Amino acid sequence: LLSANTAFAFPSWIGNCCSHTDRVTTGTIYAGDLVTFEIVMNQDYVGLGARVAIDSGGGFSDNDMSYGGNDSGNSWWQYQQRFNAGTKTFYFYGWETWSGDTIYDSNGGSNYSVTVTALSNPSSTSATADSGSQITVSWTKWNSKNVMVVRSTDASFTAPTGGTSYAVDATIGGDTVIYNGSGTSVADTGLSTGTTYYYKLYSVNNDYYSAGDEVNATTSASTPSITIDSSTSATAADFTTTYGTASSAQTFSIAGGNLTASITATAGTGFEVSSDGSSYSS
Repeated sequence: LLSANTAFAFPSWIGNCCSHTDRVTTGTIYAGDLVTFEIVMNQDYVGLGARVAIDSGGGFSDNDMSYGGNDSGNSWWQYQQRFNAGTKTFYFYGWETWSGDTIYDSNGGSNYSVTVTALSNPSSTSATADSGSQITVSWTKWNSKNVMVVRSTDASFTAPTGGTSYAVDATIGGDTVIYNGSGTSVADTGLSTGTTYYYKLYSVNNDYYSAGDEVNATTSASTPSITIDSSTSATAADFTTTYGTASSAQTFSIAGGNLTASITATAGTGFEVSSDGSSYSS
């Protein structure tokens, strides 16, 4: 539990504000860390309340603080929240629950602030096509944080929403979550041949996310084949095929009629095959 901000205030019983002391502790707070706001007031009676007003960029919002108990006549209050990265401004105040009147305001014309640091992305990210239907995505975790992997076919990603949990097979802006866990790789299976897939990898901290790092890979093209009608009476013929885009050489065969051949083609290379089984690069 991170105690990011602790404030001690000493208001009068009711009415005008009095002298007070506020203390704010510092430390590195990452997006998704639990930030604890605390206030101690030198009064403890029925009808006393405490709030913290927080501005995360869209204006101040009031948050009721929970009563933590009595300590030598003082009352202790606490509020906890997780945030996305950025600077958050805030102030405390005590108030009368029956009248709504503020009896203490720590603002004094100047707000406090706390900086929430963005998560770093996973490192050493890679995507490798294993076949025409599988790509393996790998990474090194940052700060031992879990990793979420999202797949896209158009290289356009929608950022995940901080504070929202995404399970495998969930969609974010039409893209699919294929992994969310503590490992360092995932095999993405059931893919289409000869297709480029894009992946974005996010560090995850309590359902808050880093900006993401992108990798991509292209699955192997399908193995080409030619079948010649066995009823043909041709004694010689030329046939051409283009192997297409592939990660490695593959072997395919041509058979039928008077033709028989077995050919190993390299990626992107076309071949012509004659009826005697000979071949050459086109």
